[in-house]
Amino acid sequence: MLERTQWWSEASFRSLFLNVLRIKQEKYILFYGGKDNEWIQQFNKKAATLANDPVMKDTKISIELFCVGKGSKGEDEPNILGHFWNRIESFFFSKTHKKTEQDIVTQEIQKLLSYKTESGWAVLSKGSRLVVNGNGSTMLKVLEEFDKKKELVREMHGTSIADVKPIALTKR
Repeated sequence: MLERTQWWSEASFRSLFLNVLRIKQEKYILFYGGKDNEWIQQFNKKAATLANDPVMKDTKISIELFCVGKGSKGEDEPNILGHFWNRIESFFFSKTHKKTEQDIVTQEIQKLLSYKTESGWAVLSKGSRLVVNGNGSTMLKVLEEFDKKKELVREMHGTSIADVKPIALTKR
């Protein structure tokens, strides 16, 4: 049975041909994509600001950005995007075929699949572990709120971003 922490790396890293060293080093990787190029540009700008923020640097939290379906120069790469979603769908069908009741992994995969036709979506992972995923508007709002919450990162230095996430997603 596929463990909760393994399915994400099996689906994403292999389908996107990412370096296994990133998994072993437990690096944070922010995957994002969608149908709306304007949203993708907006998200990329905010995510790059987060990744390069002095608080993140001071606390030695490194976040790599990976735009699924776009090349390094911003050109569309539909083969990679198609392969990514095919792998996610394959994991979903494999999980649902083997079990009669939904477990947390199946729910996570189903949630991610619901973003396939969205204007934007994002997934934060740490090594092989999926930390959080969400639709574009929610995840963009989290990035926009970072300036208000970034001192929490410094205060909680040594605590993983996964532990800070619920604070960042809290609605007012």
